[in-house]
Amino acid sequence: RGEVEIAFHQMSELLPVQEITIAGMLPSSLRKTTVYSGAVMTAALLPTEAAALFAFLVSSEGRAVFLARGFSAP
Repeated sequence: RGEVEIAFHQMSELLPVQEITIAGMLPSSLRKTTVYSGAVMTAALLPTEAAALFAFLVSSEGRAVFLARGFSAP
């Protein structure tokens, strides 16, 4: 909307915005890391499907999806 000239945000949030120019990453000393965790509850209605989702997320294909959307991986 033209209200901001410079901003700092998570890369995964910036990549989908077409009207901006991404200048680059902050130095590693200034970055914050967000760690995501997941679990399948013992009372899950679809535990097999949930396990399949986790298997995809940690696979090379899942990693490629994360990286393409601006997330970093160890």
